[in-house]
Parts: sequence; C-alpha cells; structure tokens
Amino acid sequence: NLADLAAREGRLDEALAGFERSRRLFGDDRSTADHRARLAAEEAEVLEAIGAACEAIVSLEASVATLESSGQRMPALRARFALVRARLASGRMIEVARDLDAIRGEADALGERQLVRRASLLRVELALATGDLAVIAELAGPIADDSAAPRLDRIVALRHLAEESLSRGDRDGAMASIARAFADLADLDIPALESDLLLTRATCTADEPSRVADLEKAVECIDRTRGSLRSERLRAAWLGRRLRAYEELVLARIARGDAASIEQALATIERAKSRTLLDLMQRSIDARPRHAWSSDPLSDELARVRARLNALYAGWGDTTVDGERRAGSPRRTAAIAEAESRVAELTRRIAAAAGETSLHAEPLRPAAIRARLAPSERLVEYFRAGDSYLALVVSCEGVRARRLATPAASIEDEIRKALFQLRRGVRASVRGESDSLVDAARRHLERLHRMLIEPLAEELAGADRLLVVPHGPLHALPFTALHDGRGWLAERFEIAHAPSASLALAAGRRTGSAPPLVVGVADRAAPSIADEITAVTGLHRDATTLVAGDATVAAVCDAVADRRLVHVACHGRFTDSMPDASGLRLADRWLPIRELLELPLSAELVVLSACESGRSEIEPGEELVGLVRSLLAAGAHAAIVSHWPVNDRIATEFMFRLHRELAGGEVPIRALRAATLATMDRYPHPAAWAAFSLVGSRGDRPAAAPTGNFAGNLVGKRNAP
Repeated sequence: NLADLAAREGRLDEALAGFERSRRLFGDDRSTADHRARLAAEEAEVLEAIGAACEAIVSLEASVATLESSGQRMPALRARFALVRARLASGRMIEVARDLDAIRGEADALGERQLVRRASLLRVELALATGDLAVIAELAGPIADDSAAPRLDRIVALRHLAEESLSRGDRDGAMASIARAFADLADLDIPALESDLLLTRATCTADEPSRVADLEKAVECIDRTRGSLRSERLRAAWLGRRLRAYEELVLARIARGDAASIEQALATIERAKSRTLLDLMQRSIDARPRHAWSSDPLSDELARVRARLNALYAGWGDTTVDGERRAGSPRRTAAIAEAESRVAELTRRIAAAAGETSLHAEPLRPAAIRARLAPSERLVEYFRAGDSYLALVVSCEGVRARRLATPAASIEDEIRKALFQLRRGVRASVRGESDSLVDAARRHLERLHRMLIEPLAEELAGADRLLVVPHGPLHALPFTALHDGRGWLAERFEIAHAPSASLALAAGRRTGSAPPLVVGVADRAAPSIADEITAVTGLHRDATTLVAGDATVAAVCDAVADRRLVHVACHGRFTDSMPDASGLRLADRWLPIRELLELPLSAELVVLSACESGRSEIEPGEELVGLVRSLLAAGAHAAIVSHWPVNDRIATEFMFRLHRELAGGEVPIRALRAATLATMDRYPHPAAWAAFSLVGSRGDRPAAAPTGNFAGNLVGKRNAP
C-alpha cells in the first residue's frame, strides 16, 4: 500500500523499491501467486508512467491472466485498465478504443468510482490523441469540478481541459484551467506532474519570458525525476518520453538570437542527448562495480537467463557462407523476446533492491566545450526540433546556430537513399566500380552536403577537423562521404562522430598501458582475416594475439583489461528488429552487446574490423543500442567501426593502412583519415573507403607506442598498395 501511494504521488523509484520489498516478503510460494500478480500489475503502472510501456505490457498481460483465472475480479479489472493505458502509450489505438468502454462499464457496475474516473481520464487522453475533442469537456469537466475527487485526478482533468481549449484556439480558457490545476498542486511535490503542467502553460502563454521560464522549470523537473531513478533503462525511458520540453526550450532560446541564449540552447540539447550513456561512462571513470549483489538470488537467476539468452542468440540470424542473413524461426524469436523481457525485469528489480542512486552525470557546459576545442576544430551538433533540424557550430570562440532550410523528413529520406546506394556499391567496389554506380551514390551525397554542411560554410571556414554530433537517422551517415561537388568531405577534414558533445570531449578517463591486443577469427566467408591479423601484429610487434580457437569469449574478456589499443577482426551483426542480439562472432560463440557492456575496457581505441559494427538503433533521448554504445560505456575512449558490410579483402587493406599510421605514433583521427584517403585512391566508390568511422572521443591522443616498424607489407595473397 505504501508503494502504491508513492506511485500515485509521483515518487516513482520509491514505489518500485517498495514493490520489490513486498515481492520478496511474499516469496515464491504458490499460495501467494495472486498477491504477486497484483504487485506486478501495480508495478507495471509505474513502469508505464515512467515510459517503459512495452515492458509494462508484458507484465500486465501475465498478471491479468493470473488474476482472472483465480477470480480476483477487481484486481483483474484494475490490471486490465493498466494494460489499456500501456497500450495507448505504445500507440495501439484500436485495442484501446475496443477495451476502454467495457472497463468503464464494469467499474461503474461494481461501484468503483475511482476506476471510473481514471478510465474517463484515459478516454480523454485517447480523444486528444485521435482528435475526437467532443467528449473531452463531457468527461473531464465533471472530474475537474468534483471537490470530492482526489486532487491528482482533478489536476489531470484540468490539464486535459486546457489542452482541449488550446486545440480550439481559446488561450484564455486554457490558462484558466492551468491556473486551477496549479492551485491544486500548490502544496504537493510531484515533479513529474508539475513538468506536464508547466509545458502546457508554456504552450498557452503569449509572454515569451514567462514561456521560457516555464520551459526551463519543466526541464528541471524532468531531470530531477530522472536523477531519482536507479535503473539505467528506466532513466532512458523517462527522458525519451518527455523530449518535447527540451525541443521547445531549444527553439525558444535560438529564436532570441543572442550569444548567451544560443549557448543556453546548446546546454539544453546536451541535457537531452545520450544521458544514460554519459552516466555509464562516468561509472567507468569511477570504477564503480555494476553488480554488488552477486550472492542475491535475483543475480543468480539473471546469470542463468542471460546464459540461455546467449544460447538463443547464437542460433538466430547467423551469417551463412555466401554472406546472406538467415532469419531466426518465429519460435526462437519469441523465446528471445521472452528472455530479453526477463533480463530487463531482473535488472530493474536488482537495481530497486540495491538501494543505489543514479550517478546522474552532468553534461559539459558550453564554456567547457569551447575551452576544449582547438582553433582549427569545429564541433557540429545536430538536433531535431519539430519538423526541422538545427545545427549548432561550436568553436573555441563561441557558438552559432542555424535552422536548416530543408525539412527534416526530406533530409531523412535522402539519407535512406544515400545509404541504399552505398550498400549497393559494396560488391561493385571490389569488381571495379562502374562510373554510373559512383555517380549514383555521389548525387545523393552531394544533396546531403547541400542540406547539412553547405549552410554552415561561414562557421566552418578555417577549420580542418570536424567533430560531428548527429541526431536520429544522421547517426547512420558517414559524414566523410558527403561531397561538395568538387571533392569528398574526407579530403577536406579530419572527422570524428560522437553521441553528444560531452562524450566527444570527455576527459579524466583512465587509459590502459598494456601492449595492444589483436583478436582474429577467420572462416571460409572471411579468409582474409588471417592475413589482417598477421599484418597488424607485424606492425605492433609487442601485441598479444588471440586467433582462431584461442579467441574465445572468456579469453578475450580476460585479455582486454588495461589495453591501450584493442583490434578485433571477426564477423559482426546488427539486427534492426532485435538490436540486443547484435554482437561479435568469436571462436566459441557470439559476444552480445550486453556482455560487451561489462568488459573491463580502458582503451584509447577499439577497432572493430567487423561488418555493421557501427550501426545502432536510436531510442528516444538519443540513446544508442548497439556495439558502439557498449564499448563506450565499458570504458573505451573511442571506437573505429563500420556502417555496413565490408568486403573482406578491402577491409584487410584498410586496416593495414590504419595500423601503419597508429604504429607510427599517429593519433586515431588522423590515422583514420590517412587510411581513408589511401583506400580512396585505390577504390573510388565510397562504399569501399567510407565504411569506417571514428565514434566516441575525438581521438587526438596516440593509441599505440611507436614501434619503428612502419614499412611492412600485407602478407599472403596481396601486398599493401
């Protein structure tokens, strides 16, 4: 009951901890199954409120089945209502419309006025989402005027009435409803609800200073709640569901146009991007353990479920000898989804039971970002707000902002076309490119240059290095391949990518001191990996090498500690539909991204010579799900990864050129550019030379000690050009 009260009052993490303590008191006895199902349903309501709707749906479906089968009518009805709410949050409108009226009718027949009110408010949310405004005043009005109704219900009803007034253009009516809502909220400390009211009031008001003040406070409330959540997954979900406040505040500050406001816009963008990854990186700096509860039964179960999940991953979507992807069976796919859901639940429950607090790492302030840039460097941070992309260009002298003229949807469509042409050119790049294929790719890459880079010409003048912070689909685009009509961007700039400016310019991270680690697993589909390993170890004579059968998951995990440079050449995979199944194929099994996250890395640079190792799923809040995120969170400063499947032979030549530079003491960002330009001379199609990008820190420190051995050749069937 205390946990349920905490949930209703917006103390979300306290509620989750309370539910976990209650669950442990009930134990696993069969006689307590109904109680555990009720707890799971109430806990799922909190998950939905945070933003983890999909996780809530899985839990609620199981709870509804248990409660209905045992005749628990009212708890089952409440769980059904929570399930409808979670489905609405996940966009499943048809199911919501079908079930909601039935639940309201049953609750009314049982005399459950509280559930009737909550169902009516959810019906109003559905009406707002679908544009059916006629029922809003009818349903929300009586609740807003009912002095006997709980204050929280009245506040929500008043906020919905304000939104309905806004949709009719009645700003005065909207402001009156919001004023009443704030009066009810006056002595309550519920930052989650306060942020919603502030955002609605900011939309109502015509006074710009008041609007900006409300947006600033809304962002503070969102950050405050995020900081209280212990689970990384839930912090990401919470922020991702509430990005509109950040977008509106960024637009308002840029509209002011003065230097201070634009710097404040940059600070707001940094608060909205990859915050959970920043937390994880901070933990790697502090060397805090991920799991302090190794003897806990939940941790033991987590280990068992993860082992089962790894076995399922191993047989799903493997790459065949001819390079084609083999889809997993529906049965195996369902089993993976179930195991992934269980892993997420156990991880969240362990965090709730542990009593830990979020690190809540703070992003760099604009002044610190500027101070860390050299005069010839520019950091370009993209941000989508509404239907447009913004580009903020940071130099050591200041920050300038541009609103790109091309609509966001057009930019994203052009990215899809360019990536299609680049992937189409992979095989052609080996056979000898036809001019028509190069021209087809270049047309789209020229358009993207006009959309994304040309508007920044004044700000980029005098620069020779770009640190690009993409947004959304821009993460998939190698900026080196953009073309200005005269040449490629790689010919003009050294280029690195990063999830945020704070990550690009992170400092204070420990760097390993041990000799390089070189890992290679060749097979019939990628025989040149053996040549690649021989060539790389020939350049780094002090390297530790794990190849073929020696390159097991356990051996690699043990060997990566304290390395300054790690090179891994093997098969890689990324799956859009199941990103957590992505990973690296080592000698004995796949190493999935969950296990990569826990590697004891402190490398200045990790090189993944593996197909699609740089692809990521982009979740709300600009949280990346993929190999790169796991490497950075585990402690790597930067990674060189591929955007698409790379020809085996070209990849080996590229890596030889890259490591020849690294072994000579060159910093990663320059070594990558040198390898890119050398490969471009031999293979003109950008599919061959633009596949690899540097992601993470800007790569301006050497990743290997100079060995003096820079003149070697590729061994085996070819020599280095």
